Amino acid sequence: MLKQRRRHAAVSVILSAGLAVAGALAMAPAANAASLTLPDSGTVGGVDVSSTVDWSTAPTGTQFAYIEAMNQGMKLNSSFYANWAGATQAGLARGAYAFGTPNKTASNGATQAAFFYANGGALSTANPYSLPPVLDLEEQSGATTAAGSCWNLTVAEQQNWVTSFITTFKSLSGVTPVIYTTKSYWTQCVGNPLSLSKYPLWAVDTATGTFGSPGFGGATTWKFRQFALNQSGFDYDEFHGSLAALKAFSNPRFSGTDRWSTGLAAALSFAPGVDTVFAASGANYPDALAAGAAAGKHGGPVLLVPPSGSLPSSVKQALSYLKPKHIVVVGGTTAVSSGIQTALKPYSASVTRVAGADRSATSAALATGNFSKGVANAYIALGTGWPDALSGSALAASAKGSGPVLLVNQGSIPSSVAKALWSLRPQHIYVLGGTAVVSSAVQSALKAYTASGSASAVTRLAGSDRWGTSVAIAKRLAAESGASGEVFAASGAAFPDALVGAPVAALSSSPLLLVPPTSATPSSVKSEISALKPSKLAIMGGKAAVSASVQSTLSALVH
Repeated sequence: MLKQRRRHAAVSVILSAGLAVAGALAMAPAANAASLTLPDSGTVGGVDVSSTVDWSTAPTGTQFAYIEAMNQGMKLNSSFYANWAGATQAGLARGAYAFGTPNKTASNGATQAAFFYANGGALSTANPYSLPPVLDLEEQSGATTAAGSCWNLTVAEQQNWVTSFITTFKSLSGVTPVIYTTKSYWTQCVGNPLSLSKYPLWAVDTATGTFGSPGFGGATTWKFRQFALNQSGFDYDEFHGSLAALKAFSNPRFSGTDRWSTGLAAALSFAPGVDTVFAASGANYPDALAAGAAAGKHGGPVLLVPPSGSLPSSVKQALSYLKPKHIVVVGGTTAVSSGIQTALKPYSASVTRVAGADRSATSAALATGNFSKGVANAYIALGTGWPDALSGSALAASAKGSGPVLLVNQGSIPSSVAKALWSLRPQHIYVLGGTAVVSSAVQSALKAYTASGSASAVTRLAGSDRWGTSVAIAKRLAAESGASGEVFAASGAAFPDALVGAPVAALSSSPLLLVPPTSATPSSVKSEISALKPSKLAIMGGKAAVSASVQSTLSALVH
């Protein structure tokens, strides 16, 4: 920020597709990096950037990062998405900021807020461990008069512009932006209004360790403070509070206005240049359930797409960001039309389809096409119900639990699945759900398809209900991969959000637990979260999917 005083050198960003971290809120010390020494006690250190940086050189002690998304003149910063990915993989809480252009010839505050929301700002409201977006207000660069410094707006016009920006952004996202500004700009150009003192403040003070009084519009403290400029491409900042307070200030959800935008939020946990993106129908669950395991094997996401029509803008944004080498459409043309497949072609040189005669045959084709003979694990789930397979997808997509998900009938094994299992000869088969979901007869028959042919090579992971089954699967994941610092939670009443969540949870070998949308969280789920002792919680979906009261219950279990 403070564009007129910054001179950033462009440096290449270092990304590794295998290192994506879903909201670690802790950064490993970088080699030869500077130390972030904070001038105030009781604060947490962070950085902000406006040009491409090497995130491995961020100063030690960095816990958060703000990244410019909207340039002066309402333009997308070309380095924004790369920086967002770099900050994510560095394990930082991160947020987007917009450089406001409040002058009479430029667009108004509402128009700029809408542009910011559509170009990076929404990520500050839709990703776990993302911080509220920021409106950057500062003097016009190169101005020679006081009026010019204030963008040639009167105090009343400035106040109207700021209010228009904030109220518009909040109406689009439900989140109130932080205001970043200098004391001189706020007092001289905006008039130090009491009416705007309710908004979180990012104070600019690079000279002293205290902000001083009378503050901004009666505000006596700041939420963030910038205290050093252009330290090898990074500006230095601090958050007023503890690390726990920073976590509380950040968003714990993958969420959007619909299933497509939630998918975009999930996709941004992966680095650009992923090997494979699996595109499955967002109108039904079977194909995406089986695709989650294959996506985990390739270190990529599942993106939900409509069965027909046009691609939603959120899907286009996700694909433009991911730049996948391959896109695999899952299911036949009744699940995902040929028109949608054609619409995917501009985003990858390789767009293919994997499909069978039915949902079980499609799961079999995914299994044999992505896993080899002698695979360590295979997972069997009911093909006409989604909860158990949904929980199992995070286990199947994880590094140590990796294996295909195959869909069967309650009382029989479809021939396509039997053929795939015979070809794969897995070391171990896990049946997901109780006998009312997948019968004991099916469990008994599965032993013939294991490498050993032994009944001991077939294990059922089940509880008394869908919540208990998700707990049993979480325990299996912990046994395979060890304790995870993060827990994912998703609605057990609807499937779309959790479908895209399983590959993301697998990045950090984290369990995905099902919870009721609004009612009391089952004791089995609460006990498992307490036993896991996670330091982070990620919720799939908005408050309509998992309510604020359920979020509060789950957050209280996080250490």
